[in-house]
Amino acid sequence: MRSRLLWPLFRRPRSLLRVKPPSLPLLFLVPGLLLLSLTALAQEPAPTGEKKVDFLREVQPILEARCFSCHGAKKQKAGLRLDQRAAALAGSKFGKNPVIVPGNSEESLFFQRIVVEDEFDRMPPDEDPLPAAEVEILRQWLDQGANWPQGQAEEEEASPVHLRHWAYNRVEKPPVPKVQDAAWVRNPIDQFLLAGMEAQGLKPNPEADPNTLLRRAHLDVTGLPPTTDDIQRFLAMDGEEAWQESLDRLLSSPARAEHHASRWLDLARYADSHGYEKDGRRVMWRYRNWVIQAFQDNMPFDQFTIEQIAGDLLPEPTLEQRIATGFHRNTMINQEGGIDPEEFRVAAVMDRVNTTMSVWMGTTFACASCHNHKYDPFSQKEYYQFLAFFNNTQDTGNQTAPELNAPTEEQSLELAELDRQFEALQKTLSQDDPELDREQRQWEAELRNRMPEVGIWRRAKALQYQAEHGVQLTPQRDGSLVASGPPAKTNRYEVEYELDGDLVAAIRLECLTHGDLPYNGPGRAGNGNFVLSEVQAEIVGPQGRSNPILLTAAEADHEQKDGFLAEKVLDGDLNTGWAVGGQLGRPHELLLFPAAPFTPRPGQKLRLRLLQQSPYHEHTLGRFRIWFSDDLGLHHLIAPPIADAWHVAGPFPPPVEGSLFDTPYGPELTLPGTPDLQADMGANRVNWTNRPDWTDGRVHALQGGRAATYLYRTVRAFQPGPLRLRLGSDDAIKLWWNGELVHANNVARGAALDQDLVTVEMQAGENHLLMKIVNTGGDYAFAFSMDRKTENRLPYSLVHALQIEESRRHDGHKRKLREFYRQKVHPKGRQIAKAFEEVENKRKRIRSEIPKAMVMAERPETRATHVMLKGNFLIPGDEVQAAVPAVLHPLPSNSDTKEGTASENRVANRLDLARWLVDRDNPLTARVLVNRLWLAYFGQGLVSTIEDFGSQGARPTHPELLDWLAAELMDSGWNLRHLERLILESAAYRQSAKVDADALASDPLNLWMARAPRYRLSAEGIRDLCLQASGLLTEKVGGPSVFPPQPDGTWAMTYSGEKWTAALDDNRWRRGMYTFWRRTAPYPTFMLFDAPSREVCITMREKSNTPLQALAVLNDPVFVEAASALARCMLELPGADAAERIDHGFLRCTSRLPKPQEREVLLQLFAQELAYYRSDPDAAMQMAENGGPQPTQDYDEVELAAWTVIANVLLNLDETLTRS
Repeated sequence: MRSRLLWPLFRRPRSLLRVKPPSLPLLFLVPGLLLLSLTALAQEPAPTGEKKVDFLREVQPILEARCFSCHGAKKQKAGLRLDQRAAALAGSKFGKNPVIVPGNSEESLFFQRIVVEDEFDRMPPDEDPLPAAEVEILRQWLDQGANWPQGQAEEEEASPVHLRHWAYNRVEKPPVPKVQDAAWVRNPIDQFLLAGMEAQGLKPNPEADPNTLLRRAHLDVTGLPPTTDDIQRFLAMDGEEAWQESLDRLLSSPARAEHHASRWLDLARYADSHGYEKDGRRVMWRYRNWVIQAFQDNMPFDQFTIEQIAGDLLPEPTLEQRIATGFHRNTMINQEGGIDPEEFRVAAVMDRVNTTMSVWMGTTFACASCHNHKYDPFSQKEYYQFLAFFNNTQDTGNQTAPELNAPTEEQSLELAELDRQFEALQKTLSQDDPELDREQRQWEAELRNRMPEVGIWRRAKALQYQAEHGVQLTPQRDGSLVASGPPAKTNRYEVEYELDGDLVAAIRLECLTHGDLPYNGPGRAGNGNFVLSEVQAEIVGPQGRSNPILLTAAEADHEQKDGFLAEKVLDGDLNTGWAVGGQLGRPHELLLFPAAPFTPRPGQKLRLRLLQQSPYHEHTLGRFRIWFSDDLGLHHLIAPPIADAWHVAGPFPPPVEGSLFDTPYGPELTLPGTPDLQADMGANRVNWTNRPDWTDGRVHALQGGRAATYLYRTVRAFQPGPLRLRLGSDDAIKLWWNGELVHANNVARGAALDQDLVTVEMQAGENHLLMKIVNTGGDYAFAFSMDRKTENRLPYSLVHALQIEESRRHDGHKRKLREFYRQKVHPKGRQIAKAFEEVENKRKRIRSEIPKAMVMAERPETRATHVMLKGNFLIPGDEVQAAVPAVLHPLPSNSDTKEGTASENRVANRLDLARWLVDRDNPLTARVLVNRLWLAYFGQGLVSTIEDFGSQGARPTHPELLDWLAAELMDSGWNLRHLERLILESAAYRQSAKVDADALASDPLNLWMARAPRYRLSAEGIRDLCLQASGLLTEKVGGPSVFPPQPDGTWAMTYSGEKWTAALDDNRWRRGMYTFWRRTAPYPTFMLFDAPSREVCITMREKSNTPLQALAVLNDPVFVEAASALARCMLELPGADAAERIDHGFLRCTSRLPKPQEREVLLQLFAQELAYYRSDPDAAMQMAENGGPQPTQDYDEVELAAWTVIANVLLNLDETLTRS
């Protein structure tokens, strides 16, 4: 009473920071207050029967949450500091005016300002009064002597109260408390909870009914409701036996793994797009697959952590361990033009720091990126020391690399089987066969007899030579040219060579090494390579006039992998070319063959252009030399067949009777003979027209409407063998080869390249090709090309081997000739080679479908890390090394990495950090994890601030239970399934969710767990439940993201302007977690139900309640399709009446049968809807055709429409969408 009389004396101050010296009546109290402060060391014992207050667990969190913002390390209003023991006990005005009287709360000014009724004077200012429970804790603490454990030396910068914050103390397993109602207890969880209830005068609810219990377990464990079969099986068994059997089934089900993974993806900020403005697509679903499989395998959480944070740093990491590091590649990438990639790389690294500390440590660590944390003991320097763990990865702020090929298990198995088949075919080809060897010798003899005498190679003399961009070509004594001067990005060498009048059948380009070239060359690139894009040749006469020489074949002694083939120098594409990577630092040669050998006239020269336009800069030749050969045998064996110019006849009009395709016209009437190119054909005297301008590999337009046109040409081959033709036509096509019809395709289509592939047998010399193109309307065109290399064309190395006497051939020659004959020449071998090709094509197809995975990878050299002043990457401060905050436990000293055992000299890396996160001494990881698990099963955490276990976070409602669960998790080997089972088997979990008025008044927030929680399902959970209840859910696990229906135009405003194309197959009804997640335009229905955009880590989704949510479940196409499918399920119930169908639908949605009054309401609604749709058949048809899978039987549209309305109502029931 006395203290209330004092308040009018200092109404002006509103904070202890501004308390004025007390007026006269209060001054009389000061000596007493001082005296009592001096006796604080005595710390009177707690009154008998009153539980002793724990300062660290109960008082300190209140001070942190309510007082430190004004009376902490940063501010000391009224000179009062409450975050240090000595300062707090000394009082305000920096120790002049004590405010805490140990042993007497009534005399403590600290307590008086908390309980005063006048809100102008009450502490904390501008806030609601402290809850009664917190006031009582502070009162007891003061009356018990204001016990405040000693911290470290007060002069240190860090606050000792922070260092002793409950969450930073090592997890120790507390004893299980004794309770009065021991009969209710099923396991230690119940003892902890019941002890709290009994202390609050509460009693637990009775056990829920079996239907509710089964539904609850299904929704909590798998995210899906039980099926009617599940319910019937559960109800048919004994209660406890049924419960244990259900837990066994649920905890091992793939649906549980998916449900856990779905929640984890929020933490991992998983998305299928990069984010930022462009928000392009990315391939991350292999990481999602890994998460699902990890939960399915019940991977220990410590291993789960290590593989995601640092799987790539484990000794000899597996593919799956590297895929796991996608956790931190889920960061956003900015691919907008003109950005600074380093800015967004740093942003991604900071996100990894913040996410790691949030997910594993429940810490708002991001606050320390710009300055020391205001409330928790983390300095800005420590933030960047922690950042150093993640600052040495190879990724940038604008690229998806590093990536790796990540085949699925099915793809790996299929590839392994194809590899086995490939090896078996190789074994068949390589086995001894004397008969095949005899036939091979005959073939070799025939070839040698047809070959002219072996020609000679003549070294060409360079007469004129030039290069671009200041590069000099200098002749050497051996006839070669050496490039020197500044290396250019691209170049063109042009050299004129003397011709001596002898026959030229082949040209050889030698690429030579040189000591001045990088790694001896033969190229000028940094690694000694080059890329020769194109080679052009022409004859130059004495007057300077030139005529091009058609080069038709190219062979090389070595070709770089990944498509850098010799033939690319003749494909007309400057972006391709020949390169020799894999055999650098040694000479190489390229053979070029003209379409026909030529003999130059006197005074003529040969001009060669070597174009080097590769996008790989400086990949130009360093030293080269040219040779000519008169070897006709070599030319005839290697040069491809030559096709003469096209001749065209037509168009021929449609016949009076019959079809254009089947009716023969002039050229066709001469078959099997050769067309007469001088003949006039048809009533309109159609003539042959020469078209030398029609080049192969392009689509050429034809004249005419509905008509037939013939195309003719000759193909000259130097040796017999198969030739593959590639055809395209608009519309139908026929093809005759040497007078024989070999292909006919009566089709309507537009012309394109390679629509039909036809293999013909060439004869040596001239071959005749006639083609008929029929147009049935619209555009009229054709396309044609033929492979440069025939299947049995000898490569140069084998021609050279054939020209050598058999006795002088080395083993390499013999092996290559044997392989070529058996695979390309002998009929049996060609069949095997065809099987080879089929196997290889399958392998190529699978490899082309193998998804990529964005992964973490370390740089070979450590990147320096600096404190970023004000969090700005452009303002680096002091350099720091990787380290963990001092307030927490040190890094483990026995981390094994690729480099070996950790030592004092080795810089700590992500693997050290990962092991630190799950070290037994870590005070936070296990607590944070079990708190999230508790949230998943009870709707709220034991610590309500899921993301913040720091001083500004909430206190645990059951601190001993939190520590017991954390210790149990670690002691079980981080076995999440074990902890889940403990929760599911507890009596607390099995309680009813019913609420009576007394319980609601005593514990409105259900903090003491005296009843089961009741809450709406997640966004994905609502969708999944409706699909499951309706029988639509596709149970396929894993795989790429899918595209269920969503409102048109959702992606219209995205940068790419891509269109969302809804799936029409079973992917339409996959679980919500597989829906394609675009950060700038997430799936609209999910956003309505509080799903995040996943641009950053989200530890707990908020739950809102809006009219749009109800409208979505009523009208979203997915839910309408589900209602239609559920209606069919009810209609297909054999021999059922309306009431039984309602019971069936109700059971599928709510897991129970309706009460009589509920059934009656639904029957009345059904009667009304049936009458309505009978009066409006068009509306019935529209409702009945609202989607879903193809019906398995015919339905009465009126009845189906009425049942669809009933199904829609059932799916929208609050009980359907709620877990209780």
